[in-house]
Amino acid sequence: YDRTCGNGLSSPTRLASKMEAIREVESFMSFSTNYKDTGLAGVYFVTHPNGADKFAKLICEEWQALANDPIKEDALKRAKRTLYTNILLM
Repeated sequence: YDRTCGNGLSSPTRLASKMEAIREVESFMSFSTNYKDTGLAGVYFVTHPNGADKFAKLICEEWQALANDPIKEDALKRAKRTLYTNILLM
């Protein structure tokens, strides 16, 4: 998500859609690093100092939703298409 691109409300992710309400957040990018027997996932973000608490709260809510709520089939298909597109663009 990048506020300068203006795609927050039409973004395929819940988190990016919620970012439109928090004007202090400029951008964020998730990452996932895989190792031989473990992995690391997280989020890089750029925000004004008074937006860090709000964004951290939203990140925690999204992780909780991923852990507790069932993933819908259409959301999974959309995520796969997005991943395939990003791989092809690289």
